[in-house]
Amino acid sequence: MLDSDLAELYQVETKALNRAMKRNADRFPDEFMFHLTPDEAESLRYQIGTSNAARGGRRYGPYAFTEHGVAMLSSVLRSKRAVLMSILIVNGFVRLRGILATHRDLAQAIEDLRRKQAEQGEQITAIIETINQLHDILQYVRFKEPKADIIHKFGKSLRFYLTRKKSFPHGYFGLGGEIRKDISFRTLAAKFPQVEAEQTFYEQKVLRIIGTSYLLLMQDGHFDLASMCGSELLETGKTAAELYDKHAVSAVILHFNTLLRYGINHGLKTKEIRNVHNTIFHYSQLIDFLIKRNEVERIVECCNYFAFYGKEVRRLTHSEASFIFLIDAFATELKKILITLHDNRFDRELQLMVLKIFNELNSHQENGTADHRIANNGSRLIQISLCLYYIYKMEEEFNEIIIQTMISDFSGSPVATSITFAAIWSLTASVISLSP
Repeated sequence: MLDSDLAELYQVETKALNRAMKRNADRFPDEFMFHLTPDEAESLRYQIGTSNAARGGRRYGPYAFTEHGVAMLSSVLRSKRAVLMSILIVNGFVRLRGILATHRDLAQAIEDLRRKQAEQGEQITAIIETINQLHDILQYVRFKEPKADIIHKFGKSLRFYLTRKKSFPHGYFGLGGEIRKDISFRTLAAKFPQVEAEQTFYEQKVLRIIGTSYLLLMQDGHFDLASMCGSELLETGKTAAELYDKHAVSAVILHFNTLLRYGINHGLKTKEIRNVHNTIFHYSQLIDFLIKRNEVERIVECCNYFAFYGKEVRRLTHSEASFIFLIDAFATELKKILITLHDNRFDRELQLMVLKIFNELNSHQENGTADHRIANNGSRLIQISLCLYYIYKMEEEFNEIIIQTMISDFSGSPVATSITFAAIWSLTASVISLSP
């Protein structure tokens, strides 16, 4: 713990705490206390989101005290509050170390379950409780590094579990009383038979924890850490697809939708859309992986979800202008998907279906009339870039569909008309420049 944090708890000035420590320097060897270098202090400020001013404009790096150093401080400061707070802090260190040590054994516990069934119920309960404890730590620990480590271990433990899942006996997947009482399963009561049949209780638990963590991290302003939740979903989806675990893949896709919904609602309240943008990107990366594995049904499913949430975002641009940039994000990822589908020679009917979603998202028509509130030059440029790709590939049919969509926006709003005209003019100029 930093000297300034300890001073606040002990209700003394930081410089007074450090003076007391220096007067008794022989009691504080390196394993009790150390001085942060300028680089370490700067890195720490970045991790916890504070500035120099927030720490009092200090000219020198702070001191950091280990568990033993905190205990020694109580004897140096010689106050009842110092003794009491030191006891509480040291107990906190011990409990945190114990919980993290338990988690390091989580993978081994899963492996043990595969071999030993006698204590199955108790071991499952212990694993669920460990996940819950890590989630609690994620909410209360201040530093980004341990938060990031916990998020990664949520995903890593699930992926490890998926690789071992087929070797578990059928009885392992029953929902015992302790599992049914767990907070993550209380809203799943109606789906208990389905969860048992699909053998997905652990997937549901961890994915729900990741979704809840995503929401809490956004609310706390940890947007980079919230983005890690989408990254862990992506990697888990890839693992599930490689293992042909269709139920796990479905669960990952549904939780991507959950992340989109959480992000959109948060964006409406705060005007902060970074995490929606990041989730769209990670979702698209999963679709790209499914394309490479030729999983047509999954591709169609995910693209239809893209269409649903894209239309929802488009509708919400009327009340939140910043959502226009999310339309660009959806359009960009759909363009990438269309190019990958074409390069991999997928069925034209599938390509036409995704192209229809792409055009509907970029159209400036609302209920048959052009709406200037959703007119957006960025989406037009994305359409142009896709047109140029199809020109290069000599795909006249696909090109004609995109151009007809742009022409249909000529009627109505002057803004939509001018943007569409500029887009078509730009496309024409580009085609001329490509001509021999």
